[in-house]
Amino acid sequence: MSSWASIELGDQTILETQNHFGTWYFRKSERVIEHDLVEDAKSYKFVMSGTVLLRRLELDGHNRASLRKEFDLQLESMKKDCRDMMELDPNGRPTGFLPVLEQSTLDDWLKRLRRIVEENLVAAPYGQPDKDFGDPLLNFMMSVEGYFFSDSPGAGGHHFPCRTHEAYAVALLEVLPEDASCILDVTALVEAGWTSAFDDLVEFNQEFTKFYEVFRASIDEITSLTSLAPENKALARMLYAAVISSLETYLSDTLRKQVFVRPAIKRRFVETHGKFKGNHLDLRDIYVKLENLDNFISEVIDSESFHNIVSVGKLYKIVLLTEVPKQHMDKLVKAVSLRHDIVHRNGKTTKGEVHLLTMVDVTKLVADVDAAVRHIDKQIKDGLLDDADESDPLG
Repeated sequence: MSSWASIELGDQTILETQNHFGTWYFRKSERVIEHDLVEDAKSYKFVMSGTVLLRRLELDGHNRASLRKEFDLQLESMKKDCRDMMELDPNGRPTGFLPVLEQSTLDDWLKRLRRIVEENLVAAPYGQPDKDFGDPLLNFMMSVEGYFFSDSPGAGGHHFPCRTHEAYAVALLEVLPEDASCILDVTALVEAGWTSAFDDLVEFNQEFTKFYEVFRASIDEITSLTSLAPENKALARMLYAAVISSLETYLSDTLRKQVFVRPAIKRRFVETHGKFKGNHLDLRDIYVKLENLDNFISEVIDSESFHNIVSVGKLYKIVLLTEVPKQHMDKLVKAVSLRHDIVHRNGKTTKGEVHLLTMVDVTKLVADVDAAVRHIDKQIKDGLLDDADESDPLG
């Protein structure tokens, strides 16, 4: 099923795309999620002011001068297409179109475009305009695309003679109010699953990341089991170990996701992790290496010992720029060491002494681990909207 995205300036459509979108001149920081409380519906948009767009277009070389060049080229193309149609159908509609095109100037088109904007005129759905505006050029602009056929239809709405969306935006900015907004609406694409462009913003607007929610669900399940057999020491040891396993899963999944969705973090991971050092690279093999890089990164993460909390803490600090405070680290190191005895020595120390764990110890561990993970997760969430990670030069 098709889903559409659109870029609108004022109420005028600049571009529509099917099942995909480009960020055009929008920035990642210009994303907004709007919630209609009445309809209980959300919309996902990029929003910038017309003033900001005008500046970005100018910086990219799009202005009145470039619009005029495109206008002249496109108008000549339209007139040629009209003449070609007249040869095929001498008595057809093109006979009336040609004088309109030949006599029009850029200012003429902008004047009609301004009227369309100010009066909120909508093109007829089929054939001729719903009414005669008493203005041949405006009648032409208000007809549907099929009303005038061209092999080079251009990029402007209302048949405006231009060849790029940027030129049409420049034309619209000439006639729109100063407070006009430019909006890229990708709501349909987000709802249909065609893009994950708003996933981090959705997560950012929540109290915790999704991986914390998964961790918390696991911890809640463990906590619920403590009341089944409060005096059972074996169950207490199993639950104690399970808490640490939940911690390891959170640390592993969080690192993996951040590495694979954020280019800056992926680069930092590759540049600092020991597994990537000492490998000679022949430039002839660079593309093969790049094709296999993600697989190798995944293997390195899989091989990481996430129960080695000290090592993981250093990795998080270097790669994710995330600190694990000493008060949390000391408790985690002790708990992980105890968990090692539970898993590998049936709950005994290297000296053969049995760890006499109770459900109270499990509950305390849950609180300590949850506090540490919350501290980590807050730092991860605060970095979700870092524009420095964007790979799109216009985004």
